[in-house]
Amino acid sequence: MPDDADKSRNDPRHRQGRFTARPRKESETGLHDNRVRQTLDDMASLYNEAQQIVDEGPDAFFAAENLRTRRAATAIIIHLSDAAHRPEIDSMRTQYPDVDWQGLRGQRNWLSHKYDDIDFNAVWRTISQVFPRERRLLGLDPHR
Repeated sequence: MPDDADKSRNDPRHRQGRFTARPRKESETGLHDNRVRQTLDDMASLYNEAQQIVDEGPDAFFAAENLRTRRAATAIIIHLSDAAHRPEIDSMRTQYPDVDWQGLRGQRNWLSHKYDDIDFNAVWRTISQVFPRERRLLGLDPHR
């Protein structure tokens, strides 16, 4: 009769003496729904922050002494892109087919690797034109 050590050696979740957790089943729709809701809440919060920057206007955004705001807008775009990379987004793609998920995801790489060569005109267009459209498509527009 095999002892506990033999059982654990034969268990595929044990690799080189270390236990690997069994993959979680996403069949628990409540867990998945909570993740989707959390992602949408996170995105809504980021859209709100971007809108606050837009509400200050382009003159404030592009003012020479306002680099911090431009960097904050860049970070918001990167964080929204990170949210678009979450696994639960896959199920949201069919629910929101008009959202440019690929573009949203691609912005992170574009911005995070530009370092000191960021096109702040493109950042302004994104937060002032693209984000409001995406926000409406996702049903996150507080003015609807």
